[in-house]
Amino acid sequence: MWWPRSNDLGAELPAVIESLDRRGFRTEWVSFSRQTWDGTGQQLLIAGRVIRTSSYRAIDPHMVSLSGRDGRARIDLLVVPPDSPATTAARAFSRIVDWDNHVTASDALAAASSEWTHEDELMSWPAVQAVPL
Repeated sequence: MWWPRSNDLGAELPAVIESLDRRGFRTEWVSFSRQTWDGTGQQLLIAGRVIRTSSYRAIDPHMVSLSGRDGRARIDLLVVPPDSPATTAARAFSRIVDWDNHVTASDALAAASSEWTHEDELMSWPAVQAVPL
């Protein structure tokens, strides 16, 4: 799951790519939804290398796919919109591991956005803190 600060993929993606690099996943290609992200070129220079990008109309607007060097390794990130409340991000984060692979990122986020619990009324601090990657 990823909760970027803006819809500017060129500004937001370097921290994700560099974090994955440190964990042994070398991203070569990023696929994303045209309707979610502000325009970007077909390539970005990140961490000293060229990352190819592709935008699609058909990809889930709340998902970004990062592909590795061989094309088989892939990480799909559920993207929480930047303007989402912390409670929505917290619910999505805490429940994402419980959703099976048949639930789309948009459906998962919609479920997290629509849930309302008594704990929400009592919550006086954000359940999720932004941690630099």
